[in-house]
Amino acid sequence: MPLHKITVANWIRDTLLLRFGDRDISLVVPSVDTQQFFAPKRDKQAVPTVGMIYGHTSWKGYDIAFKALELAAQRIPDLRLVAFGFGQSLELPFLSQLHYDP
Repeated sequence: MPLHKITVANWIRDTLLLRFGDRDISLVVPSVDTQQFFAPKRDKQAVPTVGMIYGHTSWKGYDIAFKALELAAQRIPDLRLVAFGFGQSLELPFLSQLHYDP
């Protein structure tokens, strides 16, 4: 369908152009108003923490993320995980917080 496309990523624009010959594309680069959205400088947390969005869907790669966390926890015994998402309950020894449907 000959519609004008708007994309937020160069790779999508390039794919549309190279694969489909579509030139009717605008690139809109996402931006953040740093005057409105900012965080003050802070020190590192006392407990090393990893955050992730979790969904028990195999193609999302949660199994790879959990394996990486297990490997990291072998070197960082007090590693903590904070996860946001949905799905089955997580059974990880270093899981400290799981927020369902936040």
